Amino acid sequence: MATLHGDLPKAGSELRLAHACEHLPDGWHLFFNVHWVYRDDILHAELPGEADAVLYHRDHGVAVIEVKGGGIQREGERWFSIDGHRRWHPIQSPLDQASHGVYAFRRSLKALSRKRSIGQDEAPSVPRIEPMVCFPDIPPLPGDENPFGEDLPRRLILDFKDLETLEDRLIAALTWPSPWTHRPPPEGYHLDILQLFHPVAQSVPLLRDVVRAEEALYARANADQVRLLDALRENQRLLISGAAGTGKTTLAIAKARDLAARGKRVLYLCQNPLLAERLETLADLHAVEVDSREHFLHGFLRKAGLEDEEGTPLDRFRQALEMQPELRWDALVCDEAEHVPDSWWPALTSLLRDPLDGPLFLFRDPAALPPHAEPAYPTGLARCRLDRAVRCTRSIAQWIAAHTGRHLELEPGCPPGEPVRERHWSSPAEQETRLKEELHRLMSQERLEIGQIAVLSAKTRETSGLSQWKDPRLKWVGRIGGWNRDKAPLLPLDKASAVEADAVILVDIEPETSAEVLYALGARARHLLIVLSRC
Repeated sequence: MATLHGDLPKAGSELRLAHACEHLPDGWHLFFNVHWVYRDDILHAELPGEADAVLYHRDHGVAVIEVKGGGIQREGERWFSIDGHRRWHPIQSPLDQASHGVYAFRRSLKALSRKRSIGQDEAPSVPRIEPMVCFPDIPPLPGDENPFGEDLPRRLILDFKDLETLEDRLIAALTWPSPWTHRPPPEGYHLDILQLFHPVAQSVPLLRDVVRAEEALYARANADQVRLLDALRENQRLLISGAAGTGKTTLAIAKARDLAARGKRVLYLCQNPLLAERLETLADLHAVEVDSREHFLHGFLRKAGLEDEEGTPLDRFRQALEMQPELRWDALVCDEAEHVPDSWWPALTSLLRDPLDGPLFLFRDPAALPPHAEPAYPTGLARCRLDRAVRCTRSIAQWIAAHTGRHLELEPGCPPGEPVRERHWSSPAEQETRLKEELHRLMSQERLEIGQIAVLSAKTRETSGLSQWKDPRLKWVGRIGGWNRDKAPLLPLDKASAVEADAVILVDIEPETSAEVLYALGARARHLLIVLSRC
């Protein structure tokens, strides 16, 4: 997988190129929206250089790419971009911009190479650099013509179709016969390029500011979510699988919201009642009926007068369905579906006006199922899988892999994040002291708000070393109605899935704490994970 340096573009045509670059193999180094300063010896001045994208490979060279979105029109020396409303907008020549970027970049790299070769006999080694232009919105161009003029050869143009075979197109442009031969630079040359774009300064930002910067990366939909959202629009019945942190609940909420916006009566069910309570507070879910399955069951039986009757819950639920045919929904979205027993699916799907073909979307974490188990879900479900975690940093993912053996596949643009902090204690009193220290550090030194912090226990409240915890900044939350906006939540293991937070502190971690528990808790952290474990 290619290595990203810096941030991905936020949106637009540059982002489409960036998504194509994510499929480049190891060895490629990606730099987007870069700026630098170079010395022009003719003008005897320091001048700015810039490029939409710089792609570097030690064996092939450097492509400096100018990106132009929309339709493209050229009339002599004049260039135009055509937007979706067929309006023309004058733009600078993309060829001139890319060529200027190459000129400025080549001079900068030569200066870098001269610095590296001081005191050495060999000549400075400079990779081959070629300009390219990317028109990601135009249809495929003929492969043997130069539709935009002889001064912009087809080999230097990337159209919509070319992004599917991006590496082949880059190598073709960089190996075309030219006076500029490629001489592979020393190993680690990409670090020199990085220093050119991002000069290093000794300054440590507050975690509060790091969180704000990293949140912009999490906000963009990853490739899996884009593909899945398209599938959600085209399919009425889906089973979506994914590990913790891959965005299942986010997508489930998005689908419920979309169905309600189209005038459908939507029922959203999940396992965790605290999660349901939190989701009910979202203003844009007011048109969706949100509930935990257990709470919904009790309410459904109560309306039918069967709550206290004899019989199993499933038998009474079936009877209540027959007694209340008016209580049906157009669509059912079921989150945390791995917790639903097989025997309940026929009854749950009967909540739909059309049980066989009505919109049904199930979201599950296969890791929460027993080994080799494959539940008997309703028939006719198309299946999709979320492969990439979009919630945690690389540091958190590496800690999870080291302690649980589960490797989360991450987005190329995933931020490195703060190192996981591990602190040890030998007694419950010492654990309380460590927790107080970390809360003070996060709020007073790192300047996080109380709502950005969550504390998760690896035990139940009754068995926790913090069962009698009393602190104005923290509150145990184990039942509906327990949330307090002025305090950080302290949740037992069975309720941890109700939250995710910028900073998560794990408590009650013992030497015998299982990998499954560490995985379930650690994956709730977005930016910083702090682990308090018994030594």
